[in-house]
Amino acid sequence: MRRTTATRRAAFLALPLLSLIVAIGLPACGNGEEAGNGDGGTGTAASPTVVEFASIWVNPPRKPALEKVIEEFETVHPDIRIDTEFIQPDAYKMAIRTKVAAGEAPDVFFVWPGEWLWKFARGGQVMDLTEELDEDGWGDRFLPNSMPLFEYEGGTYGVPMLMQCKYFFYNQQMFEDRDLAEPATWDELIHVCETFAGEGTTPIALSNAQAWPLHHYATILWQRLVGEDQLLRDYDRVTGGDFSHPGYRQGLEMLEELISQGYFTPDANGVDRDSARLLFASDESAMFYTGTWDLGWFQDESLTPAEFIDNWWMFQFPSVPGGEGNQSYMMGAPDGYAIAADTDVPEAALTWLRYFTSPDVSKQLVDELQELVCVEGAVTDQNAGPRLQKYANDLSSAPGVTPWADIMLESSVREAFLDALQGMLDGTVSPEGVLQRLREAHAKAREEAAQE
Repeated sequence: MRRTTATRRAAFLALPLLSLIVAIGLPACGNGEEAGNGDGGTGTAASPTVVEFASIWVNPPRKPALEKVIEEFETVHPDIRIDTEFIQPDAYKMAIRTKVAAGEAPDVFFVWPGEWLWKFARGGQVMDLTEELDEDGWGDRFLPNSMPLFEYEGGTYGVPMLMQCKYFFYNQQMFEDRDLAEPATWDELIHVCETFAGEGTTPIALSNAQAWPLHHYATILWQRLVGEDQLLRDYDRVTGGDFSHPGYRQGLEMLEELISQGYFTPDANGVDRDSARLLFASDESAMFYTGTWDLGWFQDESLTPAEFIDNWWMFQFPSVPGGEGNQSYMMGAPDGYAIAADTDVPEAALTWLRYFTSPDVSKQLVDELQELVCVEGAVTDQNAGPRLQKYANDLSSAPGVTPWADIMLESSVREAFLDALQGMLDGTVSPEGVLQRLREAHAKAREEAAQE
């Protein structure tokens, strides 16, 4: 029996995501996706059914890993061909919204969960997979606490693929040379930043050309100060609050300290993600606050200097003593895939998505990506390197995970918030100005939601 949306969404925030995974160790079943020769037994080959598929896996090691899975799928299912469009993540956000609005969505496409996906669900633009997930135990494959943000008003509108969380990646040699330890508190983080900045080294690589990276600092500081429950209540597009808790302003003021003291990459609003990665990997910055999507990047010799691959480690965002949030929470969310509600090939689309999320494929992806696939038994002692094992263990022991704000806020509110933070980064918007723009946009969104 499947739990209600409200119950499962609360579980995502309140329970360890991998309470059953440290599946480091759990065996995975076969994928159970074998098929016949695709000609219906007549001996006459028919033209394959084409499934349009959109993904943001544009870089190695993800892209070649996905292409390999597609090739293997088409061998097993010669009656289906996957026509893949790869789009850079930041360009994808606008591209997919435009295609969905125009009724031209791919049959299967990448999604972020939360309000980002729920808007499509309200518009009837993505398929409700509830019945399909209940069939043959497909829904039981997934880590239970990875599902809630894909659920909306009793339906399930996508399936999770990769669980992403944020860490400070740091240069071990640079820390050791200065006798610096991993900071456990905000004051200790400031001390680390002061040490590097005092030598003329940029403490933290930051790319904010895409606008969203900086908001992750605000999100986690708000969780630490305001508390995860109040934060979720304030995000809600229908019943949301007015962001009046003093921790909102305090968190932005703490973020402003990092900015004003020069602890970030200069002119970071003009720096893209690849440039920030290079700054970190070339010893020009001591730390990089990034997502676990970069676990594979910094272990790939085609992307990262070979001598750097064994010279970095990771720590979670420090605690903020006196804050009202649970200081052991992590920040992140699963990403996943949805099926267009108006697809002409629903059965083929479901066949592909079932295969893509099968246990055998999931284990293969863990091995090649060194990322956490949201399928039970996917992460094992055999296929997970030490960094992925650390992440899996951290997640297993965490009391909960707070989602980043940009997937939870209504789209117009999200854009106003990110734009205001870019202004704060370049010194044109104050912390109070950021809050004012956020409150105004959120109030307008609530009024519009009330009229629906």
